[in-house]
Amino acid sequence: MNTENFSTLELLRKQFRYPFPILKNPNAEQLQQLTENQWIDGEYLWLYEQNPDLRKKYKKTKTAHIAAQWFPTASPERFKPICRLMLWTLYNDDLYEESEPEDIGYVHAQSIAILKGEINAEDSGIPLGPMLASLRAELLEFIPQESVARFTQMISRYFTGLETELRYKKNKVYPSVSECIALRENSICLYPFLQL
Repeated sequence: MNTENFSTLELLRKQFRYPFPILKNPNAEQLQQLTENQWIDGEYLWLYEQNPDLRKKYKKTKTAHIAAQWFPTASPERFKPICRLMLWTLYNDDLYEESEPEDIGYVHAQSIAILKGEINAEDSGIPLGPMLASLRAELLEFIPQESVARFTQMISRYFTGLETELRYKKNKVYPSVSECIALRENSICLYPFLQL
C-alpha cells in the first residue's frame, strides 16, 4: 500500500464494513430517565449537589444509552444494575482521577469488601459505598454469588489499572504502546462489563 496516499478516513468510508446489525436496548430512554431523576438528581444528589454543571454533564453523557449498545437484549430489571455500574464508573473516575496512587488502595479494598458482602456501605467510609451495595443487591437478584465474585475480581482489576495510571501521572512517565493498551483495558472498566 502506498503510504503517501493512505487516508484512514477514506479507508473506513470505502472499505470498512460492519456485517452485524446495530442493536440498542429498547429500554434505554426509560433507564436514562431513572439515571437522571432517581440517581443523579435523587439518591446520589449529595455527591454533586453544589455542582449543577457537573450533574448536567453526567446527564448529557447518556450513560444508559451507552450501556444500551452493549446490552441490547437485557430486560429493564437486568438492565438497571448495568446502568448503575455505568454511572458508577464515571463517578468513580471523576472522584479519583487526580488522587495519589497510594490513596486508591483504601478505596479499592473497601469497594471490593462491599461487593463481596463483607462490609456494609455505611461502614466502608467511601462516598460510592451505597452505590456499590445497591449494585451488588441488584446483581444477586439475577446471577449467582460465583458470578458476582468474578465480577468483583474484574472491579479489582479496574482499580489496579486506575492506580497504575495514577503512578504514571505522578511520576510524569508515559507507558509504552503495549503497556498503554493493556493498562487501558483495565482502567476503562472493560472487564466488569464483559463479566456481565
